[in-house]
Order: sequence, then C-alpha cells, then structure tokens
Amino acid sequence: SDPASLSHNQVEALLEDSDGRLWVGTDNGLNLMDRRSGQFARFFNDPADPESLSDSYIISLFQDRGGILWVGTKMAGLSKWNPRSWRMGHYEVRADDTGAIANVTAFAQDRDGKLVGLWYFDPYARRGKRSGAWMTDYRPQERLSGDIATIVSNNCNFIKAEEGNVVLISWDDAVTLFHEFGHALHGLC
Repeated sequence: SDPASLSHNQVEALLEDSDGRLWVGTDNGLNLMDRRSGQFARFFNDPADPESLSDSYIISLFQDRGGILWVGTKMAGLSKWNPRSWRMGHYEVRADDTGAIANVTAFAQDRDGKLVGLWYFDPYARRGKRSGAWMTDYRPQERLSGDIATIVSNNCNFIKAEEGNVVLISWDDAVTLFHEFGHALHGLC
C-alpha cells in the first residue's frame, strides 16, 4: 500500500544495470530503486499508454551492451526501456496476432557480451491463433548496417495441461517442434 515501496511482494526478477540502478520485476509491476532514499519508482501496463509496459507481470530482465533494458513479461511479450530517453516501448501482443510473443523468460549474449538475439516460445493454443506450428522472425538478421540482433519465436498449439499436470505431446508433434526450433536457430545465427 506504500506508493514508495515495491509494487508487489512476489519478486520474479532482479537486475543491477550498468549505471548501478536496481530493477525489480514482480507479479505486478517493474520497480526502480533509488538507492539514496530506498524508495521505488513503479512502472505498470496502461492499455491507453503505448509507452507503458506491455504487461505488469514481469518474469525476466536483461540489459544489452547498448544500455537498453529488456523486460520479459508473462502474458504480453517484451518491453524495452531506453535509459537515454527514459521511455518504454514494447512489442505488442494483439488477439488477432497469429505470431504473438507471449511468455518471455530468457535472453542470451555470446561470450564477448554481444546479444545474439531473442528467442520466444509460444507453446499453447489460444483464441485467434492460427493452427499448426511455425517459426516467426519479428526482426530478421541484419549485418549490413551493423550487428542487429534478431528476434525469433517458435509457435505451437499444444493444449495446456490441467494445474499440476504436465503437457504430453505426440512423437509427430515432438519432431515438428524440433524441426521448427531448427529454423529458429538458423534465424539466430
């Protein structure tokens, strides 16, 4: 209830950025700690504001070599915060978007610290999503105007298991999943 404290007590992700700022991702908002005062600035999703987070349920945080903070969310994909402009942007998920980015859990850099690319896995069927399995590139590879990290996803239509159960897929679905993952690896390289 204290507006200067964390927005939620369930912490999902922590990151100290290159400027020493402490970012805390929670089940309800992204928080930036002012180390001098011990208080937090809060960031939330606001559907009316295109410069807000894509979702308030934060599950991963990553800062690339350019200083951009990437925010992975549970239900609505990826947001990014630019420290130079102090603006948030996001890759929006729409109900009619058949290649929608949903759950973003991880980011990767090569051993030199360079961002290789971003890979998303959107495994479950939902209303408005086309049938089948496929790989999508949201931002393709580019090396002509510098190394631009690609953004790719694998999309399937598995049926979610009931709470507490695992998702079981057929042999054919497993073969298709790995086939499409091969396309994603190619898209990342």
